[in-house]
Amino acid sequence: MGQRVKEAGDVMKISRVLNNSCVIILDDNQKEMILLGNGIGYSKRPGDSVDKAKIDKVFVMEDDWKADRFAELLGRVSNEIINISEDLIEYAHELLGTDLDEAIHISLPDHLDGAIENFRQGILLHNTLLLEIKKFYQKEFSLGERALKMIEEKMDIKMPEDEAGFIAMHFVNAQSHDENDQTRAIITLVDEMDRIISQTFGSRMTAIDKNSLIYCRYMTHLKFFAQRVLTKTYFMEGDTKELNLTIRKYEEEYMCSRKVCEFISKEYNYDVCEEEVMYLAVHLVQIMNRRTQKEKKSEV
Repeated sequence: MGQRVKEAGDVMKISRVLNNSCVIILDDNQKEMILLGNGIGYSKRPGDSVDKAKIDKVFVMEDDWKADRFAELLGRVSNEIINISEDLIEYAHELLGTDLDEAIHISLPDHLDGAIENFRQGILLHNTLLLEIKKFYQKEFSLGERALKMIEEKMDIKMPEDEAGFIAMHFVNAQSHDENDQTRAIITLVDEMDRIISQTFGSRMTAIDKNSLIYCRYMTHLKFFAQRVLTKTYFMEGDTKELNLTIRKYEEEYMCSRKVCEFISKEYNYDVCEEEVMYLAVHLVQIMNRRTQKEKKSEV
């Protein structure tokens, strides 16, 4: 969505003035184009010409509803947050080397605005998936870290690392194409993995509280794993020797994890590394150990 100044057309009459730094014009096809620039809307009215020298960025939304949402966003979110978001998105294009869903121009500043407001009110959200995000989405997490640094430098607000994980997931989701088809594919693969695991542990698995936090973490890990498989995303393997020695003590969970990964390798042509096997096994150990602890307590 974000485009450079040179892509704006020659005929530039203002359709709407959102604020002193933002106006909307209509192109030759009557599509709304959003122009950002310091003072570009100052003392302007609909029908006035745009001072091209003041244009910093040009935005074009393919869908009208997105244009309306973005216009509404610009009316309530500070220019600092908008600029941080746009600079980060521009850098993300270079870092990730892929197109991003244009909706991130709405979702990211909207998220940052809410997160900063929560922080100012002393509301801190714990990111229970932070370790997984740091491990499996390293580039996206680096974008989250970059965002926190920009916020600290430009707004003098030092936010916790958990927020970098939340920001990272906006870029993970923005890379998803053919959303409906991919969602169905993820659901199918998660179901296949869960079915293998449930068959292995039988009634011990079916008796687990599906609303518990530990079960939600387990299902989220399966979802992330499925996303990596379907997008053929890999990560650099680290030293798993210590983790390997620990997990091997839980033979049943480890063998179940390996069974799931062998299924994925065969059916999805995805080269599953040992670290993936280890991390799935960790989740299985956690969920089955929690179940065992509850059984022991009920016997007391």
